[in-house]
Amino acid sequence: MTASEIADECDLPRSTVYRKVELMVDAGLLQKQERGREAARYSLGFDEVLVTHEPGDLSLTISRPSQSASEQLSELWSEVRNETDSNR
Repeated sequence: MTASEIADECDLPRSTVYRKVELMVDAGLLQKQERGREAARYSLGFDEVLVTHEPGDLSLTISRPSQSASEQLSELWSEVRNETDSNR
């Protein structure tokens, strides 16, 4: 979904959704697919979240989907591009 679609579906201000989805991308919970001039689309960045509680302890385990070599390379290249753009 795009951030606008998420905002409409959840009845939230777009500005709030944009801030929150970017935080979730940074945390690895969402994946962002840039589409040139089209709005970026967001998808889940995990397969499963497991929360366990034992006396005095709360733990969180996130299972991430496996990525192909081309997906890993694309993600790495995107990060490099973002870093070089922000250093200009």
